[in-house]
Amino acid sequence: MAMDNPPLADGTSHAASGDVRSQNGPTGETTYKFVSFYLGEKHYALPARAVAEVTGYLTPTPLPDGPGPLSGIAPHRGDILAIVNTGIAAGSGEPAKRKAVVLRPIGDKVELPVAINVDCIGEMLQFRAEDLRHSLSEDPLGEFEASVEGQPVLVVDPSRIVNLLT
Repeated sequence: MAMDNPPLADGTSHAASGDVRSQNGPTGETTYKFVSFYLGEKHYALPARAVAEVTGYLTPTPLPDGPGPLSGIAPHRGDILAIVNTGIAAGSGEPAKRKAVVLRPIGDKVELPVAINVDCIGEMLQFRAEDLRHSLSEDPLGEFEASVEGQPVLVVDPSRIVNLLT
């Protein structure tokens, strides 16, 4: 699914969906907050509004005949979560095994809440809409990117993660 605009920078109102914006700097420019994480050596970021929680690794129970990117399901706080194998999705093949990012519900495509296991949680990042550009990377998760201290950060549209399961 190709996107014309980066997540949270598409010019539409995100106030109703829990958008996280702030007015910064002397010019009062709008910035968007992102939760960053690592898969192997790659640095990614999800819009903060898409993240319900960061927790410890969630051990998936495999399901027979599940889609390839589905590691399985895992119990968490009284819910059953679909765990996406971000290693396969990001092209490394190895599933991450240190932390998990639980996503807020996105649309009605997936019946279970979704989480992704990651190697490491980074920091909260802030980008202006104009800082986001189409990525030159062929990474299946990050269609857009920004730079932090000269290093690329791939910005993930959370619907791409959910679409891996459909």
